Amino acid sequence: MKQWLSRMKLAHKMVLGFLGLIALPFTLLSVFSFASVASHYEHQLAQDGQYMLNMVVSDVNEKMDHVEMLMQVLSCNQNLIAFLSHDYNGAASHEEYTQTVMPLLQGASNAV
Repeated sequence: MKQWLSRMKLAHKMVLGFLGLIALPFTLLSVFSFASVASHYEHQLAQDGQYMLNMVVSDVNEKMDHVEMLMQVLSCNQNLIAFLSHDYNGAASHEEYTQTVMPLLQGASNAV
């Protein structure tokens, strides 16, 4: 090994020293830094995805609660039940519909 180093030219020794002392540590540092950043980015992306999923689930649950409450209010409304339990024909039916049912449905659509 000693003979091999003594036979090398000075330029080759300097290049070998540069590679061993500067290029190799810099390359290793770059690889580990890139792996660390990629891992952190991947973790952050998964965390953001989970947060967005939780937001969507919460929003859907809130909407479902609102719809359930609205359906309960409509199903307990005596005017609506009385209107739906009779057979109607003609203008009187339309007038009762516009006075009884239409305001309820408009209020429900505005609430939703």
